[in-house]
Amino acid sequence: MKGLLPVFITVLCFLFSVNSSAYQSIIVDDADLFNDYEETEISTVVADYTNTKGFSLAVVTTEYTSGLSSEEYACDYLDYLIDNEGFQENALLFLIDMDNRNVWISTSGECIPFYNDNEIDSIIDSGYNSLVNGEYSQCILEMTETAKNIENEEWIYVENSVLASDVIVKKGAVVKNGL
Repeated sequence: MKGLLPVFITVLCFLFSVNSSAYQSIIVDDADLFNDYEETEISTVVADYTNTKGFSLAVVTTEYTSGLSSEEYACDYLDYLIDNEGFQENALLFLIDMDNRNVWISTSGECIPFYNDNEIDSIIDSGYNSLVNGEYSQCILEMTETAKNIENEEWIYVENSVLASDVIVKKGAVVKNGL
């Protein structure tokens, strides 16, 4: 019986570490636009976004889209992360596409109704000056901060579990206002 205790503790630690964070962030700098310091700074700001908003965020740069538009590349990349890498479905992807010389934002899950087209435009606009000046990391930092500060009045992010109308809303859930 004593020999089973270490095995049991190991299994419990594994189970709790598999999905210890419901929200994820990833930075894939295939176009090599960020130095190590900038990647660390972006990672910190993106982690703050995911913890504040309750959505995952991927930042991707590329030099080659294999003939795809920025929209197609961003949507395909986000779908790939969700379907093959276990990335959370409620997510944004910021793409800096050096092949098509474009910036694109792709949304999935609850981010689709949360960020409407006007809000996506304002996120991109917030980083535009930095982008055209070649300050790519600053562009991403500004876009992330803008996305974090958007408040959609139709949606409420629930911080703690609550009992509402006989429905348990678990921590991290996003619910439509009025439900």
